[in-house]
Order: sequence, then structure tokens, then C-alpha cells
Amino acid sequence: MCGAVIRCRLDLMLRLIDTTTGAAITEGDVRFYWNGEFTRSDPRDSGIHIFLNRGRDNGLMHIEAKGYDPMDLEVDYEQLDSRLPGIDVFLIPSENTYRGGGVITFSGHLSRLEAIDAINVSKPVCSISEFNAKKNTMSLFLPGRRLTMGDVYYGLVNKEDGTYEKFKVEEEKTDTSIRLSEPLKEPFQVNAPICRIIFGSVDKKGNFILRVRDNGGDQNHLVRITVGGEERFMNVDFEHLNGVKLSAAKPRPEKPSEEEGKETPATRPG
Repeated sequence: MCGAVIRCRLDLMLRLIDTTTGAAITEGDVRFYWNGEFTRSDPRDSGIHIFLNRGRDNGLMHIEAKGYDPMDLEVDYEQLDSRLPGIDVFLIPSENTYRGGGVITFSGHLSRLEAIDAINVSKPVCSISEFNAKKNTMSLFLPGRRLTMGDVYYGLVNKEDGTYEKFKVEEEKTDTSIRLSEPLKEPFQVNAPICRIIFGSVDKKGNFILRVRDNGGDQNHLVRITVGGEERFMNVDFEHLNGVKLSAAKPRPEKPSEEEGKETPATRPG
């Protein structure tokens, strides 16, 4: 008598993350629709959902999680790791959510808008000490505490220009050292703040939504938009949004309001 052999292949792994907090979404009421048809996931810890034996054709995954805005996710396997095809999915809390406190919404329309995200300049998670371009590693200043860079995406602030460079954490090497997925491209100041990125959403018509948690404190955010393939930056105070609109023009942004310590000469990656 021959034993039965059951083979399973992991075809997709999604990690659901609350973009306003960086916390994993462990809500059990989550539904997935692949190209319009309901599909079951195998939920795991830390907001992870895996899909087995589904096939690896490109398509559209529609995600509905209680307390969050629905999201459409384009899945392109040519952009994913063939051994472990995983995607971090950043969901935006809905306006009537009760988890994690209330939210403040910045929404509107801008023609040719492709992407929008932001950082809270007054709430850095750490700062940069140095960057080794050959090893693609970044050393960090972590005053008096250990940091877990599990949020994956961060912005390295350039206070002089009022901008930030987005980077992705590939690996935590030590308590004070990380490896990046790609090298830094812009010069930076030693001790420049590093802040967690909050992602917004943009539809094909240029309508956008960006939400932050209404948890008190300084709500001044540095917002980055991509218009026609080019980046723009502007300071937005989420406590005073009346009359605030995005612009595709290129005004020189104001410097972030939080000035910490004495500026040092810019350092180029290398």
C-alpha cells in the first residue's frame, strides 16, 4: 500500500500593517478577493496571511479588513522573490475606526499624482551615524534604548532642504546597525533624524487620502508626493488642514520646525 503524498507550495505571503502605527494587523475579520473572486488565506502570527497552491499568475488582490479602508493590490510576480513571494501591505485606518485612537484625514485631488506619504519630523525613531556604501549598511544613534526596525520603510531627513530620502530595511545586523535594500543616493548630515514613513493612497484619477493618528503632540508632517515621476515636498500641519491643498509646483519647502543640535557638514554615501 502506498502512502499519499500531499504537496503544498506557498504562492503568496501578505503581511498586513497599520500604516499610521507600524503595528501588525491581527484583526481576524479580513477578506481577500483575487481578480474579483473570494479566496481563502491561511492566517499566521504578526498579521501574515499565506496563500497555498493558488498559482503564480499576475493579478489584482482586493483586501477588506475591519476598521481599515479597502485596498486593491497589484501582484506582479516578476517583482517578487521566487522563493518567498511576499508583500508588505500598508492599510489605512478608516475614519470610524476605534483601534489605536482617532485619525485625522488629509484628502483631495491632484492631476498626475502617483504616490503620497509622510513622516512626523517631531517623532524620529533614531538618527544616522554613518553609511557604508560598499556593505550597504547604516550605523545608528540610539540614545539609551534598543530599536527594532521592523516597520521596514523609513525616511532619512535632510533638514537643510526640507526633504527626506526613503529607504527600506533589508536586515537588522546588530542593535545599532542595519542593512538597506538599496544604497543611499543623497548626501546626509551625521545625526540626521530617521522617521517612520506613513503611506497614503492614490487612485488612477489623482484622488488621494493620507491619515495620521490623532494622539496629541505635534502634528506637523513633512509630506512627499510623486507627480509625473518627480518628487515634491511640503510641510502640512494636520491640526490646521482648512484650505491646505497639494501643488505640483516646485516651491522651496520650509525647513522642518524641529531643529536638534548643531548641524554638521553633509556626508555623501560612501
